[in-house]
Amino acid sequence: MSVGGSQVVGMFGALPTAGSQAGGAGGLSQSNFLNLLVAELQNQDPLNPLSSDSFIQQLATLTDVSAVGQMTQAMTDLLDLSAAASAVRLIGQNVTVAAAGGSTVQGTVSGVQAGAGGPEVVVAGTAYPLSSVVAVGSVPGAGTSP
Repeated sequence: MSVGGSQVVGMFGALPTAGSQAGGAGGLSQSNFLNLLVAELQNQDPLNPLSSDSFIQQLATLTDVSAVGQMTQAMTDLLDLSAAASAVRLIGQNVTVAAAGGSTVQGTVSGVQAGAGGPEVVVAGTAYPLSSVVAVGSVPGAGTSP
């Protein structure tokens, strides 16, 4: 097993070693786990080496850590895609967005763009985060007479 800059190649194939892949809340990252495993193998007592069962158990844990990291990334990607799809569905819709200073802006969504914090809707020529949309469609009391 060799530990490279971006991959670990072993009996399970190439596995990414991104430090952002965590094994749960407060758990070790995959990279930290690999560093500990390699350190353990390098520093083991030659007269009392790591048993095959223990080594296989640690490799199985590594694959679990990798799978959790990949699943977490897939869920993040799915949430990002869902937010983008929600923003696109607002094109042509009348919306009310929370603007700076506590005011609100009403208008028709003319477009969607990618912002630093996720998708943004364009209303009256200004981009607002999707999370600032407070109402979609006609708003009671707005533009109607009693």
